[in-house]
Amino acid sequence: MGRLIYGSNITVEVDDQSLFHLDALLSGLNRVTFQLHVILGEARDGNLLSLSVGDSAPLALEYGNSADLQLSVEVMEHMSNQVETGGFVTLPLAGAAPARRS
Repeated sequence: MGRLIYGSNITVEVDDQSLFHLDALLSGLNRVTFQLHVILGEARDGNLLSLSVGDSAPLALEYGNSADLQLSVEVMEHMSNQVETGGFVTLPLAGAAPARRS
């Protein structure tokens, strides 16, 4: 598990694969602001953290110890489409370990 750090007081543990996809998305965007929704715990718990992400967002991604990260073209296309249509990006990715606030 890695960490998504937003500002000085929000830290969330997120799986490295989800962070890797978010990192790739961010590197391909140019001055676009979008909403990032991080589901905390199990999806049925209803705990959601909503963050505004853009050029001025104080966002840092810290990877754990995952050496074998691979991008999914389908996931990247979906995430890009969400941003381009004014939607939101949701983490963690489907099938990943639940995120939790630390």
